[in-house]
Amino acid sequence: MAKAKPLPKAFEEADPLDVFIGALRAVVDYATPSWSQQNHLFDVVRSYTRTTPLLSEQVAKIEPRWRQTRIVTIEPKYPIYLPPLEADTSFMPLLICSWDFREGGQDPDQRSLRLKMVREWSPTDGDDERRVRIASVHLDSANPREWNYFHLQLTQRPTPHFAEIYGADAEWLPAELPRIPLPASSPSELLLCLLVGLYGFQHGVVDAALRAVVKRDPCAMMMRVVTTANT
Repeated sequence: MAKAKPLPKAFEEADPLDVFIGALRAVVDYATPSWSQQNHLFDVVRSYTRTTPLLSEQVAKIEPRWRQTRIVTIEPKYPIYLPPLEADTSFMPLLICSWDFREGGQDPDQRSLRLKMVREWSPTDGDDERRVRIASVHLDSANPREWNYFHLQLTQRPTPHFAEIYGADAEWLPAELPRIPLPASSPSELLLCLLVGLYGFQHGVVDAALRAVVKRDPCAMMMRVVTTANT
């Protein structure tokens, strides 16, 4: 009997950690130059959220730790400053995340992308001196014990770093519902959903992330979604 030929490399099972890191690096590499011309909103957000944007060279330094621990964490103090929004220039999107790729790492709080939509705020109340407002959205993994699908939801709970400036503005928001299903089955596809939701299909950062994902995982579900939408 003839020996079976090995599957082409493109069809071997991709390591989701490697795919996700590749997508994140592509996003950071694209976003870093976009803020080289520091504008007013950049200065306000950086000052009043007390954050420092995560840059390409910093990702290169922490990537070995991500691979060693198989946990990718982007801290609230050092978020990814995503590219400026063309559709609404009053907001700046910041991305933080925590994703546990270890076998058995099923804690929902450790498998989530968190988008902070930050805008400058001009106080009208003399007792309110905050200069920014923050809306927070979570993109979460499937949770077999509760919501067994990848989804998006609003959140009332700020991460600790943002708690002081987030304040109580979001207490009225629904904390549990809706949980909107997303066409994703991995964190890299969840990231693509987020980027398409912010920038549409025809944007450089979406293309950069998509290329990074497809390079490592040609069978990614989101690749088919984007391809279909552009035909």
